[in-house]
Amino acid sequence: MCRGPHEVLFSLDPIAGEAYITLYADGQQLASVGRLQRLETLRIIRLDGYEGLELRFIDARFDPVSLETKPGIRLSWDVISLGAW
Repeated sequence: MCRGPHEVLFSLDPIAGEAYITLYADGQQLASVGRLQRLETLRIIRLDGYEGLELRFIDARFDPVSLETKPGIRLSWDVISLGAW
């Protein structure tokens, strides 16, 4: 999916139970998050001009991954620092 100079590639491997997200700007890769495992739900959200998806994990200690696709492309995921758990 493209929005202006930004592009997102999302894929889901249902057999392995893994998700992959890669973000691009002007054709250059900015970030890639792969092998997201132990997913519990994938929810598509459409509200008043906003579209995106949310990935929730089986382990409640991990915050969900939010991928906005409209009006712009944004990825957010609050992660904890290494060694914090």
